[in-house]
Amino acid sequence: MIANTPAKMFHTMTRISLGLALCTCVAGAMGIAAARADDQPAAVARISVLRGDVSLQRADSGDTVAATVNAPVNVGDYLATGSGGSRTEVQLDAYDVVRLAGNTQVRFAHLAASGDTVQIAAGTMELRVFKMAGHPQVETPSITLRPQTTGRYRISVDDESNTIVSVRAGSLALAAPQRTQVLDAGLSVEISGPASNPVIRPIAAIAYDNFDAWNAQRDSYDEQAFDDPHINAAIVGAGDLSAYGHWVFVASYGYVWVPWGVAVGWAPYHDGHWVWEPYYGWTWVEDEPWGWAPFHYGRWFWAPGYGWAWYPGPVYVRPVYSPALVAFFGFGGGGFGFSLAFGNVGWVPLAPFEPFHPWWGPTIINRTVVYNVTNVNIVNVYRNASVPNAVALVSRANFTAGGTYHYLSVRSADLRAVAVARGPLPIVPTRANLSAARIQPGSVRPLALSGNFRRLTPPAHLPPSFDAQRTAVQTAVRHMPSTEQFHPIGAGTQHGSSGAAGASGTAWDRFNANRHSADPRGGAAGFGAGHGAANGVSSSSSPWDKFSPGNNIYTRDDVNPAHGAKRTGSRHTGAQAKPHHPPKNGGQGQ
Repeated sequence: MIANTPAKMFHTMTRISLGLALCTCVAGAMGIAAARADDQPAAVARISVLRGDVSLQRADSGDTVAATVNAPVNVGDYLATGSGGSRTEVQLDAYDVVRLAGNTQVRFAHLAASGDTVQIAAGTMELRVFKMAGHPQVETPSITLRPQTTGRYRISVDDESNTIVSVRAGSLALAAPQRTQVLDAGLSVEISGPASNPVIRPIAAIAYDNFDAWNAQRDSYDEQAFDDPHINAAIVGAGDLSAYGHWVFVASYGYVWVPWGVAVGWAPYHDGHWVWEPYYGWTWVEDEPWGWAPFHYGRWFWAPGYGWAWYPGPVYVRPVYSPALVAFFGFGGGGFGFSLAFGNVGWVPLAPFEPFHPWWGPTIINRTVVYNVTNVNIVNVYRNASVPNAVALVSRANFTAGGTYHYLSVRSADLRAVAVARGPLPIVPTRANLSAARIQPGSVRPLALSGNFRRLTPPAHLPPSFDAQRTAVQTAVRHMPSTEQFHPIGAGTQHGSSGAAGASGTAWDRFNANRHSADPRGGAAGFGAGHGAANGVSSSSSPWDKFSPGNNIYTRDDVNPAHGAKRTGSRHTGAQAKPHHPPKNGGQGQ
């Protein structure tokens, strides 16, 4: 039988709530959901490996864009590989993987925790099921295929629209309207005719080829996540971590992951860019091949002696996907979000236990979208804001241009009174923000989709169109009240007694005076604040002095002797670090 398929802020803040009356249709166009971390509007798949020519056609806009590693895949998206050995791997979730050979076209008809449906119209794919958790299935023009056990299932659609299935390992149900037939390991069949009345006949075993060899290589790589005791195996992308970093023990958090081979001055959420996705809005796409798990789950912090470290959270806690885990803020041009012309937008990675304010799906209260913008000294609120190079800042035009970011210099004084977004970002996306590969939509040749897709049932639920999403954001921003004046904490001496930096000092003076105090949020004492003299930053000067003209690279050469030798160059060396090695077992580029 076939199985059916915030914590409170601990500083006083000045809060501005902007009520925007939007009709229900606009709310629907935005794909709005309650702003709770465990309330996901939709599941997202991940392109985890890519070689050769691979293109993605977006369901929300119809644009064909170049695929890239770490690009999100949404319901209704098409993915196609070219010739010449092109191939790709897509992680539906942590336990179910789809791999495509060359000249293959698929559509993602359903993505959800209850089960995923992938439709293949041409070419060859493998469905790899590591654990029976998500109940994936594959639809072809002739049949629906449902794994009954863990296993490896090779599925092809030939030029005559026939389906060829070979069970490399496991047990597979061939589900037709009249009957269901179970195919065991080692058997192959050909299925022809319409899905309403398919003809199934046994054929000789399909010979193993280079695609099978690649799948076996990828299996050994992906399985690393299931043997790692430091991380919940349900975190997508966990299998990448052992090839690109190592685990170290930090007393306040337990085992945390430190990447190998990152450049001097590297910081999270810098080597990548923001793209617009239909259900989550602004989503970070990291350039690093291992950059899915550490940028969509867990938190980053600076660990003296190790550098940037990623805390995945307790192993026993169910992981929840986020498009990124940062705090957005802005300044310049009259503040954050009060017009389309505001100047700069910045972000800082969240440290463990800091409150997270989702920016997707504005909270709906009596058909009103509430924009919350709070002016704060972010060094007092976000521990990572005190780490040199952690704060990222770009112009609004650069943010929405879809290309390489040109980061602006940040002074300590700039962080004393910035407007932090506590909800949706009032930044209108452009078509340039639809490409995770930084290649403008329109510059990639549109997919010539197989006619077999017409024989497959269209996805039941498609995302709202990009035009509708963009219009919703434009409408919201256009109706935001014009507010010119703030009364931010830390803007003058009258606030000095409240703990914010006064006019006569900088945020760094206050930080240095208290950097050894315990974290009132329950985090490590001194994290984000305990790397003063130990990292070459004296208490009498600002860490941002490291970025002064003529000295604009923070070398991180000075480390706590208790944690090992210095790091030099762009690689981690010494007793506590390990030289960078190429990924094992056919890593990301294979």
